[in-house]
Amino acid sequence: MGMFDYVIVDKPLPDGWEPGPDAPMQTKSWENILTTLYIHESGRLWVRDCDYESRPGGFLGIYLHETECRWKDTNFDGCLIFYGESPHYYRADFKEGSLVSLRMISDDEPWDECCPDYF
Repeated sequence: MGMFDYVIVDKPLPDGWEPGPDAPMQTKSWENILTTLYIHESGRLWVRDCDYESRPGGFLGIYLHETECRWKDTNFDGCLIFYGESPHYYRADFKEGSLVSLRMISDDEPWDECCPDYF
């Protein structure tokens, strides 16, 4: 299963599906560090960028605590595959950080064309 990142989309999805707050969408075509990506209503792709400090405690005796977070524009060129509950799979294409297209993809479509590191 592995790590992933969360995706929030502030634009209508092609099939009209609206994910609930308890069912966030995920992607494995970003950095897979449990960060959050945000496709803003303007079509810009932002990433949640946080500062951390080490604190004692946790499973390993130390943990990272978020001290300040902000949305950072990615200026991303490429595509992002993301998904919610089956059968909701999507591909978003970006040029210089702006959304160019957003479409549904099927289970049998080759995702590795867009994201060779996905599998």
